[in-house]
Amino acid sequence: MGSFSVWHWMIITIILCVIVAPFWMIFKRTGIPPVLSILAVIPGAILIFI
Repeated sequence: MGSFSVWHWMIITIILCVIVAPFWMIFKRTGIPPVLSILAVIPGAILIFI
């Protein structure tokens, strides 16, 4: 106990992809570098772009 198994890391990765993917598409269409969509995972960081 106390450490994550491989299954936990896979679930976390899938959840992060589901969160980042829509922001990636929106940023790409508006001309903002899509890599910045990773900031969507950090609470409050996306407010910088509003």
